[in-house]
Formats: sequence, C-alpha cells, structure tokens
Amino acid sequence: MKISEFLQDFFTTTGPTGNPCLSDNYELDSNALQIPELQQQLLKCDEFKNTKNLIILDSPSRAPLKEGETATVTLSALLGEDNEFAETVYLYSISLTPPLYDPMTIYNSVKDDIVISPVFYDPKASYRFLKINFSIEQSQNENVLSDDEHKEEILKKVKNALDNPSEYIPTPERKIIIRCTLDSFEKIEKTTLETKQQIVKLK
Repeated sequence: MKISEFLQDFFTTTGPTGNPCLSDNYELDSNALQIPELQQQLLKCDEFKNTKNLIILDSPSRAPLKEGETATVTLSALLGEDNEFAETVYLYSISLTPPLYDPMTIYNSVKDDIVISPVFYDPKASYRFLKINFSIEQSQNENVLSDDEHKEEILKKVKNALDNPSEYIPTPERKIIIRCTLDSFEKIEKTTLETKQQIVKLK
C-alpha cells in the first residue's frame, strides 16, 4: 500500500488532526503522538519496504545524537512516486499541503459543460469564475434546437450551476510533505515540473 492510500483512508475516517486552531490541518507528528501510534502501519507502506528502524523524532530540528556526532537537521520534502526510504529513518512528521488546484485543468468542465472555480482573492475582493462550453453549430441547426431554445437550455444549465455550485467545483488535490533527516532517504527525486508526486484526494 502506498502512503497516499494509507493517508487517504486514515484522514477520511479520522478527519482533521493536529493544531486545533486550524480545522483543516492534516498533519501527523510526534508532538500529537499520532505517528508513534501508527508506526507499524507506516512500515507496511511500500515506501518503507527497505526500512527496519523507524525512529520517531521528538524535535523537528535534529535527530538523536550519539557521543561525538553533530546535529542532523530535518528537511521537508514533497513525496514523489519514486521516493524510497533507507534502512533507518528518522521521521518527525507527515502532513498534507492545503487544497491545490491544477492550473492546467481548472478550466475543464466538471458537469453539464460547466466549471465553477474555487474562491480567488485579490487586494480588492474575492471572486469565482463560471465557465460554460456550448456549441455554436447546435444553435444554427434547425433540426436540433431553435436559437431561443438553445439559449434557454444554456441559461437553465447556468441557473442550476449557481443553485448548486459545489457540484461544479473541481476536486482539489493535496500533496504529501514528509519531514525527516536527509539520510533517511535511500532515493529522493528533486522536485521539478516533471516530477510525479503522490497525491491524496479527500472527499
């Protein structure tokens, strides 16, 4: 099982965790004692197939030190499909990004040839956009609909979308952020535009 599949199941059934001041803060960390409780389940995930020791850090800044060793600073990395963990992993937290919308697909129709955007903010106001696709040829085809009937059909779709906007908004995605020491990774991809990252979709 992928970490993304594990988190999707966990967060869908458990709900938001972490900072109680942030009702949408999906994070597992040692301070909240969630990771120790889920330690054995995490080790069953595919990404930890080479891991024998999963050590939970009680501080986000450094790994446990042995005599003569220097501190190892943790890093936060987006988890990609090709990431593999080392035999020993020093883990502090696993969390999800805020809801993200793909700029390449945000204009794609969701239902009835319509899409309604999430809320956008600028210095003056907050707003959404509504985009509808319709065929010009259809209105010109007398055997299908008259011009007035075509307009009425479009307006009916728009009214229904405005009455039920949640049904027309694209589903956001959340990427996985893991915080651990650099030597916890056996293999890690640099984040590039081409990197395929693990994504959790929450209903």
